[in-house]
Amino acid sequence: MRSLIVSFVLLLAVGVAPVGHAAPAASLKAWVPAGWKLIQDASGDLDGDGLDDAVLVLERTNPANLRSNEGGLGTSELNLNPRRLLALFQGPSGWRKGVQTDRFLPSEHDADVPCLADPLDGGGVAILRGVLVIGLHHWLSCGSWAVTDRSFRFRLEQGRFRLIGLDTLSYLRNAAGGETASSINYLTGRKKTTKTSMASDDEDEPRTQTTWTRLQGPCTFYLDRMGPASDPTFERCQ
Repeated sequence: MRSLIVSFVLLLAVGVAPVGHAAPAASLKAWVPAGWKLIQDASGDLDGDGLDDAVLVLERTNPANLRSNEGGLGTSELNLNPRRLLALFQGPSGWRKGVQTDRFLPSEHDADVPCLADPLDGGGVAILRGVLVIGLHHWLSCGSWAVTDRSFRFRLEQGRFRLIGLDTLSYLRNAAGGETASSINYLTGRKKTTKTSMASDDEDEPRTQTTWTRLQGPCTFYLDRMGPASDPTFERCQ
């Protein structure tokens, strides 16, 4: 029970993105192209003009990207359709297209790791205090107890979304090991890492150790030029 409480506290600390408030569905339909579907959206003011903007997560609906899982583990059918992240800005005359990328978000399933659950389940997109937050929840239904939650924070700068923070929480669902939480501030170039070990038989509480490190630059990333969210470069900055 103590480990579950610690996990919950750390999860709040790293700020994994909740699903944001939805924008009016009717006004977004025009931005969903043929052969795609809207699977998630969030609204909030991204550019500081007092008007709610929107971020859409679109998914291609190509049947050719639905593949049978022959391995027997995980889901019987793998949905490998790509996903698109699209930012829309609201103005007096309506919506205008902002940043769009088809590279950053993972697909629902992974052909190499068929037991991997949809990373957007338990994560998602949100706009919080003018910051675009993208949370990804990585866990496997078979083959591993490991869970990793990652929360990316982007701020609009001259029409582009700059990565300003990345929070990560890793732990084991079977409570057999400790937990590691890290928080990177790309504006200061510093990383905070907190490791919590399991309490031993003669200890009432788990032990926590916090360290600070400085990233090796350059550490400037923009969403429109970033590759997959799983790229470890974003944490190493080298």
